Amino acid sequence: MKVVNVGLSTLVVCILAASAFAQQPSSSKTSDVTCSFADGKGMRIEYDRSEKAKSQGLPIGKAWSPSGKPLSLFLDTNVLIGNTTVPVGAYSLFVIPGKSEWELVVNKDVSAGTKRNASQDIARTTMQTGQLQGGEKVATIYLAHIAPTQCNVRIVYGKTMAWGEIHEK
Repeated sequence: MKVVNVGLSTLVVCILAASAFAQQPSSSKTSDVTCSFADGKGMRIEYDRSEKAKSQGLPIGKAWSPSGKPLSLFLDTNVLIGNTTVPVGAYSLFVIPGKSEWELVVNKDVSAGTKRNASQDIARTTMQTGQLQGGEKVATIYLAHIAPTQCNVRIVYGKTMAWGEIHEK
């Protein structure tokens, strides 16, 4: 009889907890992605996923970021982006879409909602692009651990994917 009571009590608590959790609406459209290097150090990108991909595409040659808000890059190790060493810290990221390739730009201004000030750019790297059959309905960012000291940034917008390398220094 005790087993039934304990089991029933546990079931009721689980149902109530699940119900309370399910009723809390998610007010944030913020996502974050992480990548760890072989030594356990790594990086994280936080971004707003609320912008849906538009059929007219992205502004060619102009800085862009999902929902008009810069992506935030957090590093707990020094990395090499393009030919530049970027030290441990927090940064803003912007993307400059091109016709055949994109650029990933690291900017030291981390003020919330800041538009890109090019004089604050500290690193950039070329991103290759390709077309996907399926694609994403909202801008989506992935970090892929490619090698012990390499993480690739992948950005999918509609049916376009751009990717670039980041190496631990």
